[in-house]
Amino acid sequence: MFALTGRFARGEGAVESYVIGLTAYAIPSIVMGGILQGFYYERSYGTISFFFASRGSRLGSFLTRGVLHLPNAAFVVIAALAFSAVFLHSDFTQANWSAVVLSYLVMSLAATACALCWANLCIVLRDWLMLYSLMLTVFLVFTGVAIPREELPLGIGVLCAVLPVTHALEGLREAYAGAALLPSPAISPSKRWSALPT
Repeated sequence: MFALTGRFARGEGAVESYVIGLTAYAIPSIVMGGILQGFYYERSYGTISFFFASRGSRLGSFLTRGVLHLPNAAFVVIAALAFSAVFLHSDFTQANWSAVVLSYLVMSLAATACALCWANLCIVLRDWLMLYSLMLTVFLVFTGVAIPREELPLGIGVLCAVLPVTHALEGLREAYAGAALLPSPAISPSKRWSALPT
């Protein structure tokens, strides 16, 4: 829907930008929704006491609450790319797929860690949807998903830099453009240091 809107508002060139940005946005959307809701239900249904009484690893139990949502996020990204290829005729032939997959993986793990951090508030909040909506708004507005970061007011870049999607999204856009996974330096590191002024 965003890509179609962008096509009519900004032209054909905007479609790929929206598709890439919104597949990145889908990851925290799916992951955070599941994790925040799960933590909220722990309190609502009174199951959090079983978590504290369990003899199992609390760290393991805590981390698995996030990991189980990653396959769902991966499916959403794959489905979005498939639909954009079929209906919007997106061309991903020049993409460096190893860099694309790595960017999505880094984004997924960062979004999961962020969700696990903020989900602790859901144990004390009356409504988890308030926090979920706030986080989705922040991800949509401040990460460069729909609005280019350079067009945001000065000072907002500090907020942008700490969000889990921001830097991986920049790498993702470059990976779709064919950038290498590890850029090869033009000169060797030793020559680079010796070329610096003393």
